[in-house]
Amino acid sequence: MVKKHDVLYRPNETIGFVPRYPGLRLEANDRKLYAAMLLVSQAQGLRKRYEYPLAELLKLCGLSFSQPTRVKEQLMKINSFKMDYNNREGVPKWKPLGLTTTIGLVGELENQKGKAVIAYWELEEVIQERLMNPNGGFFTKMSLQIATNLSSGSSIALYEIACSYKTNFGGLSARYEIQEFIKMILGEQLTEEREWRFFKRDILKSANNEVNKLTDVTIAFKEFKTRQKITGVQLIVSEKEVIEEPLSQVEHMLTEQIQKLGIDLFEAQKLVKNKKHSTEKLARQIEITSKATPKNPLAYLKAGLRENYQKQTIPPPVQLTIRMPETSDPGEKERRKKAFEDYLNTSNDAQKQKVNEWLKATNPMMRGFYKSNGFNSRPAKEDFTSYLLGV
Repeated sequence: MVKKHDVLYRPNETIGFVPRYPGLRLEANDRKLYAAMLLVSQAQGLRKRYEYPLAELLKLCGLSFSQPTRVKEQLMKINSFKMDYNNREGVPKWKPLGLTTTIGLVGELENQKGKAVIAYWELEEVIQERLMNPNGGFFTKMSLQIATNLSSGSSIALYEIACSYKTNFGGLSARYEIQEFIKMILGEQLTEEREWRFFKRDILKSANNEVNKLTDVTIAFKEFKTRQKITGVQLIVSEKEVIEEPLSQVEHMLTEQIQKLGIDLFEAQKLVKNKKHSTEKLARQIEITSKATPKNPLAYLKAGLRENYQKQTIPPPVQLTIRMPETSDPGEKERRKKAFEDYLNTSNDAQKQKVNEWLKATNPMMRGFYKSNGFNSRPAKEDFTSYLLGV
């Protein structure tokens, strides 16, 4: 199963693209969904058609299945996008190119709630070739997990463009003509010239602040003038110091929860990797900080870790325990396997009742695991199985 923290080697042709025809705009959800489709395609390798459970695809990019009709419209919208493509080889040859050639669903959205619905798509040959062989062309290494933490289409577009330059000497981007850069950030054709100072004030400033705060890069801008008018802009991209040691599934979950408090990736990873406090203590303080909504979440969380600080209005947290099985006893493995199979053989109502009972009894971290991945999350499954056995 594809994980959202897997690295995406994204073809540069799909970075900063603008729909060819006026009236279409790339929104945040379009960008997240298409990036998730590319990540799945990359993982499945070279094939004509890609298929993936719709519910899992939406989970990858942090989208909800609450409105089935909107989901269908979102997929159809992606299939309608065309962009101008330059083959980058020899003499430039520009032609219209789609993000996908085919896209669709198998299953009834309204009846199945996405659980049995399969999304399928086919990629343009050029994009597929670049995706499967990144070393053969220009590509951008980026994180879907980080991109999906951003809230606006402009923030995601800016982050994607920045990622394509972060390994350049000095982190310098190409020099963009102002109106072209505005189109790339907005994800739409312009019907009239946009005033740079207003675009910078109303859109770019907030997008840049969000990228600098929540991602692994920071961006500054260098402006170029022609006769006192700003006509060009260049990005200066700096990589933040991030922890290279791979994160476990639990650490990835905690990192995401910390970032949702408004704390940047670097600080989140430092907190997760800090051995001075336990995982259970960190999870408890994250929950306390989330409920308290302090002005400075990072300072509040650090204070809580140092002093077990709690607001009086917040009830004492339930002691966190993670019931992980002993794997050395073959008999224990069989008992656990049988307990979970017996659960699966009960009626749907009985299953729901048992899960609800477990969710009330378990700790916030396990509830978070189950909410994100169901029993595809190993910690959640093991903890639930322990609950079934009365451990």
